[in-house]
Amino acid sequence: THVLADVSGYFPTGSSLQTLTPTRIVNTRPTGKIGNRTGTADPMTFNVYGKGGLPMSGIGAVLLNVTVVDPEVGDEGGYLTVYPCASGRPEASNLNFVAQQIIPNTVIAPVDPSGNICFHSYGQTHVLADVSGYFPTGSSLQTLTPTRIINTRPTGKIGNRTGTADPMTFNVYGKGGLPTSGIGAVLLNVTVVDPEVGNEGGYLTVYPCASGRPDASNLNFVSGQIIPNTVIAPVDSAGNICFYSYGQTHVLADVSGYFPTS
Repeated sequence: THVLADVSGYFPTGSSLQTLTPTRIVNTRPTGKIGNRTGTADPMTFNVYGKGGLPMSGIGAVLLNVTVVDPEVGDEGGYLTVYPCASGRPEASNLNFVAQQIIPNTVIAPVDPSGNICFHSYGQTHVLADVSGYFPTGSSLQTLTPTRIINTRPTGKIGNRTGTADPMTFNVYGKGGLPTSGIGAVLLNVTVVDPEVGNEGGYLTVYPCASGRPDASNLNFVSGQIIPNTVIAPVDSAGNICFYSYGQTHVLADVSGYFPTS
């Protein structure tokens, strides 16, 4: 296969991100699927302390690759939400899926003060989670309860099939628990919903508006797909981020943290 990789930043040696050798810490296949088709099942609670090289305390958020395996859902599909248990389940999602799909996503999951994260599934599914790092409590990453700050479904899709439409500008200041200034980047889970594209497919790029649109993408999609991705989106000095779509699509964005400018 061909592989594309777009770089948008880095964590220096000695930065707040503490890296680990990737290790599987959640695997429900031996014990059974979580969730149900109506979304009324209790979430799965998992304590991260001491798992996969993680410390026994002082974790603000964990860096996970979460995979849904062989879900059972209705025609409307399903979704998985990962969140700090003590905060209660938010109106947000980290993965969206259809029946029998295997789909992963990177999740930077805030951890509650007891070390717990919860996995809620709308749909019955196996879940895998591999940890590759963490942000200590008090690090530069400021975690938030995941909150939906963008949903274009009431107002209409963005972009067009030729990629000539203007980007959607969104000001993050004060949204979803974010401060009203001093944000260097926001931690988002961005989801494309029901895109309309040609045979070549489409893509979405999230970038700081003032810098101009880069030759890069955050999500790639085909018509009718629902696909998410974690995006650490740099914010311009006015607090704006832009969403450019090659293809006409709805966009959802859930914020779960930010990096201050200093």
